[in-house]
Amino acid sequence: MRIKILGNGGFISSGIPYNSFIINDNFLIETPPDIMVSLRNHGIRFFELTRIFLSHFHGDHLFGMPFIVLNLMKHSIETELPAGPIEMIGPAGTRDALKAVQRLAVGDHPSVGFIDTLFRFVEIDENAEIPLDEERRMVFHRMAHPMPTYGFSIVGKSGYSFTYFADTVWSDSFLPILANKPRVVFCDLNSRPDDKLKQHMTEQEIVEKALPVTGSSTRYVGVHLSREGGEERECLHYSKAGEEYGIG
Repeated sequence: MRIKILGNGGFISSGIPYNSFIINDNFLIETPPDIMVSLRNHGIRFFELTRIFLSHFHGDHLFGMPFIVLNLMKHSIETELPAGPIEMIGPAGTRDALKAVQRLAVGDHPSVGFIDTLFRFVEIDENAEIPLDEERRMVFHRMAHPMPTYGFSIVGKSGYSFTYFADTVWSDSFLPILANKPRVVFCDLNSRPDDKLKQHMTEQEIVEKALPVTGSSTRYVGVHLSREGGEERECLHYSKAGEEYGIG
């Protein structure tokens, strides 16, 4: 299983591409406003997407959906090939959120109704599990965020291979997840030491709270950043668009 980072920026950032990544070129995680640009910049064929995951409905995670829907509708009409169904995974209310933002983007347009043809909705909470293939499944984790927000882990026969801590502050509820020692953890590191207002996880919290649990078994990758780069450590790296990670 291969993961590519399409963008690494948070809602407020220095202008880097918004946070998104893709699994095996067909499972898209998050749909920020610039998602079509990011997909094309990295050679991803948007019409080959089979799954999309939305952690929550804030604009830097959701507002790219009208562009995806319109492009898929146009592609279907021009090629005379049916679009979807794409498995759309997200919190309760995902269908209504997609339709609402589509109406805001394009008004009374056929693409609003096209959403029901294009997607098969799978609503999740912290108790949900979704099979990915014969060997792996997704399990979901509630994040510490003002609106219902979910991260996830990919679990296979050999245990936890990957975990995504989406838009969140630190929560000790993450410790039992980390006790499984996933090989790679993508974690929101938008807050920096010099920030006067910290609304996300920090490098210090990963070093002081997470690393003692996982040791050298887990590599942490900072995503959802306010600016490029940060202090590199043996088990902690700040992501860049285009990086790829192989997981079991």
